[in-house]
Amino acid sequence: GPFHIDFFRVNHSIPDGLGLIIKTDIGTVVHTGDFKFDHVPIDNKVTQFSKIARVGQEGVLALLCDSTNAEETGFTLPERDVGKTLLEKFEKASKRIIVATFSSHIHRIQQVLDVANKLEKKVAISFIDSSCVSAFSLNALYSLLIDSILFESIFSSLP
Repeated sequence: GPFHIDFFRVNHSIPDGLGLIIKTDIGTVVHTGDFKFDHVPIDNKVTQFSKIARVGQEGVLALLCDSTNAEETGFTLPERDVGKTLLEKFEKASKRIIVATFSSHIHRIQQVLDVANKLEKKVAISFIDSSCVSAFSLNALYSLLIDSILFESIFSSLP
């Protein structure tokens, strides 16, 4: 065909994020998708920095780049640090804990469930977004979450 596509792994709030390297007759286009640099990601799948560097050295005609809060100075803390904070907060809580997150933030949900499991807390989950219900039902969370016997799953009716 007129082009060749290769992939590189990126970190993001959804598991298994990929960027694209699109080689054409007139040059290479790189599309990152949304990403963040996390050197210790929850799923242990680190961004393929060497592949990104290699394509950069070869030359890139266009970079299509998307990263939430890219205009902010500084850096984003590793997702594992969020897990440490969750553990601290859960340990201090004497009553019910309510956690809200993007329904697609699978690693965050995983950490909430891991902390709840560690502290033997019951978990009730309400999904408004059908994509998260699908991820849950397909066991998309990398360690199959907590054994279903240990948590109660409450699904909101979907629109």
